[in-house]
Amino acid sequence: MRFALLCLILISILQANCQTSLSGVVNSYYAVTALNTPNATLTVSSVSGINVGDILLMIQMKGASIDQSSSSSYGDLNSYNGAGSFELVEVCEIIGNDVVLTGRLVNSYSGSGAIQLISFPDLTSISIDGKIEAQEWNGATGGVVCMRAQNSITLNDSIDVSLQGFRGGDHLVSPFDCNFLFTLDAYEYEASTGYGAMKGEGIANYTVNNGGRGPLANGGGGGNDHNSGGGGGSNASSGGMGGINDEPSTFNCQGDFPGEGGKSLSSGGDKVFLGGGGGAGHCNSTFNNKAGDGGGIVILMANEIIGNNQSILANGEDGLRGFGDGGSGGGAGGSVLLFADNFSSTLNIQAIGGNGGNGNGSYLDDLGNVFNTASFRCFGPGGGGSGGFVWFKGGTTPAGVNIAYPGGASGLVSNTQETGCDGLSNGATSGESGVTDHNAIVPTSNKINTACTANPQLNLGNDTLICYSQNLTLTAQLSGTYEWSTGESTQSITVTDAGTYWVKVNINGWFICDTIVVTNSGVNVDLGPDQTICGDQTITLDAGSGGTTYIWSTGETTQSIDVLTGGVYSVTADDGYCFNSGEITITECVENLFIPNTITPNGDGENDTWIIDGLNNYPGNHVTIMNRNGMKVYESTDYNNDWDGSQLPAATYFFILDLNDGISQFHGTITLIRQP
Repeated sequence: MRFALLCLILISILQANCQTSLSGVVNSYYAVTALNTPNATLTVSSVSGINVGDILLMIQMKGASIDQSSSSSYGDLNSYNGAGSFELVEVCEIIGNDVVLTGRLVNSYSGSGAIQLISFPDLTSISIDGKIEAQEWNGATGGVVCMRAQNSITLNDSIDVSLQGFRGGDHLVSPFDCNFLFTLDAYEYEASTGYGAMKGEGIANYTVNNGGRGPLANGGGGGNDHNSGGGGGSNASSGGMGGINDEPSTFNCQGDFPGEGGKSLSSGGDKVFLGGGGGAGHCNSTFNNKAGDGGGIVILMANEIIGNNQSILANGEDGLRGFGDGGSGGGAGGSVLLFADNFSSTLNIQAIGGNGGNGNGSYLDDLGNVFNTASFRCFGPGGGGSGGFVWFKGGTTPAGVNIAYPGGASGLVSNTQETGCDGLSNGATSGESGVTDHNAIVPTSNKINTACTANPQLNLGNDTLICYSQNLTLTAQLSGTYEWSTGESTQSITVTDAGTYWVKVNINGWFICDTIVVTNSGVNVDLGPDQTICGDQTITLDAGSGGTTYIWSTGETTQSIDVLTGGVYSVTADDGYCFNSGEITITECVENLFIPNTITPNGDGENDTWIIDGLNNYPGNHVTIMNRNGMKVYESTDYNNDWDGSQLPAATYFFILDLNDGISQFHGTITLIRQP
């Protein structure tokens, strides 16, 4: 009993010793400044800390293109252009600031899409003993926590990437002096003009103009002049709409065009996104009303995740209230990808959307002093950010995992003496709840990048010319299993025809391919199928153009010849590079051959034997005669027209006549009639 207890203690100590304790910022971030996709080579601003053999996370943060039409379609996705795509990559070589990958890229990326490489803890087991955070997203890097454990990741503290996603629209004081006669309804303006507040950041880059009510994909739109609310950011669901500034007075400036909520994105599949930033409320005062930042991204890879009732947080930030201005939109919840087979103990996940800011009519400072800026007006509140995105490896949500990702609430009109709007949203809406998906993937290449000189190299040779009818042997010089475009699976194949040939070699789960183009050269000598010549007929045989010399079996040296008699004809054509040959058999047709179908062997000198006229022209001919039961009753080579059916009863018999010319064989019947 003591021995068993001691073993259990030792095992526990060994398991504990295999765990690596982590806290703080555990990832390093490298901005990709150039991308060479064919060579799977990334240029980074610095390679300090990157080593050959490292496994890194490659992820594209931005780069999507959006609809910029002056309509409600503004902000719709035209193309992701690689935004949200990610995969694990291995470093094969480092040349200056170029990182050459071991494998070819699985996904497509855009070099202008804020791609980053992220180093991450890749350990046997991980124990999170202090809060884990990401570097805040700065427009080029950060915003992501990633780690991998062969066995388990144990949470003894939280992972928190709240407010570390796309940035909310900044507070900008409008220099524009509005007039109640103005209508500012465009979907984009330059924010510095004051016509429209700053849009929240999203997966699309800012256009020429960074302000106005149109959303920047999942970044909320900024409220247009005057004092309308900003839209909420989004992720896999939509952000909330900002509220209008509903002026009680006819001669005050209205704000009827608030920021629109961020558009929902197609998360899952092979994409994951930062939460979108909220759009700023329109502001013409110095009180800060910055919009909420979105939540960041968490990617955990392990056999088991042990929750210990701890939390993974990827919440969006609340938009700030406006004091005599529009409230700003909330940031969207971020994304959590848990690539694990097993979960134990309770795990709490939050990816809550930030609330929209209120449209306040007055300001209460920390000392309780009230500043009445415009307490009789109805300023536009901000829209709520959407909830985030949670993605599991398995087909269902694991038991014991609690998920909270409601959309942020919209702001309200507050601190106003205008009782008709106090406490109302003025059209501002909450962000939509988040989304859960399953069957997550973490893409990893298994195709060898031959641009890395340290990798195995496969070379079928340069594209080549071969003569017609010439054989070419192609060999995959690497050891492994083989798949050729011809369907063959041997290390070498032999080809004759022109075409494009490829081979794929499997080397311990890594694939490498090469292709060669084979082109035929010389004169394509094709005399056609064998023919039959009859009587005075002439047949022209043409060896094909392009030759410099032709030699026929007849001794002729022209491209074509005329033949009058049967025989085997051949030719060799030379174009100065290849000798190509062809052959054809010409058979003389059967003429003046009469095969009777009746004989009457009665000694009257007429039809007493089976006489085949013209048969003497076919030496080596062969005759076989059978009865109706298939029994052979007569056979002769070089038949002499002398069969008379001796000792056979009158009946119908069957014959086969082979003229021994290689092509002519006749079948038929002979009726034997015996007359008295």
